[in-house]
Amino acid sequence: MSDAIADQMKIKLIGEDFVERKGITVNPEALDLYMQGRFLWNQSQQKSVLRSIEYFELALGKDPNYALAYAAIADAYHSLGVIKRWTVSNEERAKLWQLSEDHAFKALSIEPELGEAYAVLGVLNNGDMTKSQWKYELGTEEWEKGIELADEYFRKALEYNPKYVQTYVWFSEFLASMQRKYDESKDYLEKAIELDPLSPQVNLSAGIIYNDYGEHKRALELFDKAFDLDNGISFAAARKFRGYYILSIVNTDLQYTCDLYDYPNTYSPLLSTWSILVNIKFRLSGHFSNG
Repeated sequence: MSDAIADQMKIKLIGEDFVERKGITVNPEALDLYMQGRFLWNQSQQKSVLRSIEYFELALGKDPNYALAYAAIADAYHSLGVIKRWTVSNEERAKLWQLSEDHAFKALSIEPELGEAYAVLGVLNNGDMTKSQWKYELGTEEWEKGIELADEYFRKALEYNPKYVQTYVWFSEFLASMQRKYDESKDYLEKAIELDPLSPQVNLSAGIIYNDYGEHKRALELFDKAFDLDNGISFAAARKFRGYYILSIVNTDLQYTCDLYDYPNTYSPLLSTWSILVNIKFRLSGHFSNG
């Protein structure tokens, strides 16, 4: 990674509050390794996330008390659990999420006010069906308490680091899906876009959530922006799913034809937009073309 990219990532990841941030390191080598790991993690692809863990562990080798690196490993294991949620057994997925939780608590043992660690704990306890198979049986009293705990974790994450964009995305998803607080959910979602408008992942996540709200035109705009912002992570998926990106406004004949491609072997969150985009297409109009 070039020095120019590293400098940009320092601004994005650390911001203007570098001295005031919790859980940081004063070791420049550890910081550089951490940033390279975050760069890989943000690609949200299985191989990249696995490599990010290697960089975070190398950062800890330079500074064993680097709390942010432990929180980053927690993020990475959570991501792997999501990426592999349909391809591995419940037991293997549970191991990944347990590793995520263990690293988050390790980060908090070093820095008790680390927002990034609370954020990942929030998403780990968010009541999602696949996570309930790991920790709480769906619909039980323990599951309900887990949802309450997730809300508490997310709010602590925002209190301790109000500039960590991922908290807003995860909290928005949680508020909409588990608590049906749509207005509050939208507020947090728009805050995420405000904080990082040029993030393809933020725009992608926002598109998915807006589609769930039934705001399909807005969702399509955000998907399009995600594709346009980062051809690096989006290229393979965009080639496969751009054909499905069929924008037919009611009472117009505007549409794109769809081409079928094989699924890539590596995961990208853009792949999960396939069914969403097709669903939007059907809702906006009754037109569909197999090109």
